[in-house]
Amino acid sequence: MLCACAAFAAEIPKLTARVTDLTGTLHAQQIAALEAKLTALEQRKGSQLVVVVVPTTQPATVEQYAVKLFEVNAIGRKGVDDGVLLLVAKDDRKVRIEVGYGLEGAIPDVYANRIIAEYLTPKFRAGDFYGGIDEATGALAKLIDGETLPEPLAAPKAPAPVMPAAVIIAFWCAVIGMVIDAFGSRRLGFGFLLGALIAAAVSMFFIGSTEGAVTSGVLTLFLGAAMRAQGAGGVSRSGGGSGSSGSSGGWSSSRSSGGGFSGGGGRSGGGGASGSW
Repeated sequence: MLCACAAFAAEIPKLTARVTDLTGTLHAQQIAALEAKLTALEQRKGSQLVVVVVPTTQPATVEQYAVKLFEVNAIGRKGVDDGVLLLVAKDDRKVRIEVGYGLEGAIPDVYANRIIAEYLTPKFRAGDFYGGIDEATGALAKLIDGETLPEPLAAPKAPAPVMPAAVIIAFWCAVIGMVIDAFGSRRLGFGFLLGALIAAAVSMFFIGSTEGAVTSGVLTLFLGAAMRAQGAGGVSRSGGGSGSSGSSGGWSSSRSSGGGFSGGGGRSGGGGASGSW
């Protein structure tokens, strides 16, 4: 166990800047821009926000690697532990935001998750690593400054479940068809045919699916036939009463030249979030 831990720790790079890219993904100008932004944050608030891009964290998980990287480099101020690590494992397609104890109130896990989902992974999927990192660090800096994130991006509306809705529509249209057939039609079964057409139209309107429309129409006919065969509803052609029926349904590095980076914190309680793209 001790050998495994020593081997793991030996692979952790010693950071000399706030932005470290060991993959050559970021251009020098991009690194410089990020470094300037993170330096300004540290000068303004004292908190350290660090970005590290590595090829892989294997054999460790991204969470294990992030904690060890955080501790080895003592990110944040001693006694305050106000450090944040944004770790990108490019070849693994994994990302981790590791938050020090001192910032867990400002950057709760739910916000870290939102930053990954709304700022990082969409950009990363498009191949825009700098854009994702730039926006994510901007959002993290706002939280450290005491600001709040904008409202969550609107999630795509989930499609209505076809089968449950189709069954409900079919049942009620079968009831309507039964009533029409009993009281308003001289041709036996005409009401159920009309009910099936109504069910298909209603399903197409509310479900927006041809599959749902066909399902509702066919189910209406079957339900109608079953109701008529079993005398469902108790409706007679002579106008009887009505009933009911129920249904339920190793490393090479490219670092910034910002300089002046040193940490004194390094305590992370596992707060933050992970994601993949």
